Amino acid sequence: NGYFRRNHWVPVPQAADLEALNRLLLAACRSDERRVLDGRDRPIGEAMAIERHHLLPGAEGFDLAEPAFPVVNASGCITIGTNAYSVPLRPGTKVQASLQAAHLEVWHDGRCVARHERCHSRRQQILDLDHYLDVLERKPGAMAGCKPLEQWRRAGRWPAAYDVLWQRLNERHGRQDGTRAMVQVILLGRVFGHDRLRTAVTEAVAHGACDLGAVRY
Repeated sequence: NGYFRRNHWVPVPQAADLEALNRLLLAACRSDERRVLDGRDRPIGEAMAIERHHLLPGAEGFDLAEPAFPVVNASGCITIGTNAYSVPLRPGTKVQASLQAAHLEVWHDGRCVARHERCHSRRQQILDLDHYLDVLERKPGAMAGCKPLEQWRRAGRWPAAYDVLWQRLNERHGRQDGTRAMVQVILLGRVFGHDRLRTAVTEAVAHGACDLGAVRY
């Protein structure tokens, strides 16, 4: 309500993460329970405990997510609010999006096809390189300067070992075929998981390897 917003959200509280913010807000709620409103003879918390016995049972498993049914655009993204989120589906595909407090899930044909951290800024593009690998395998020349790769780098999902392997593949096969081979390496993440892939690439590079088979092994 207005009282809570003015007293506990102004100025906007600072917290390291959502869990820490929730702890601050819970402490504020507990503090408010000790207040006595004008014209009342008991604190808010005590009155709330008495009132609770007269309320109907709450609904179990109530979903707080905001649903949407966007269509994939020509850039391989869906628009939620003012932001664009990538999905690994063809343009024109209608999907179900579930927008929650901390993340966005995208569903199609009964399965979750994409999951992004929710962006609270405006007019941003949130792109996952994994969603573009099939296209980049056919058009490897677009890999080096693409925005999804840039976002993976900023998020720490593209370690230095990937660049070392990529350079070795380019030296061995030429830029086009070398980049195509690097895309095939990253595609292994879909099979084995990207955490295991990063470990495998790091070990392969440390042993001087420069081919897909070594990483797979």
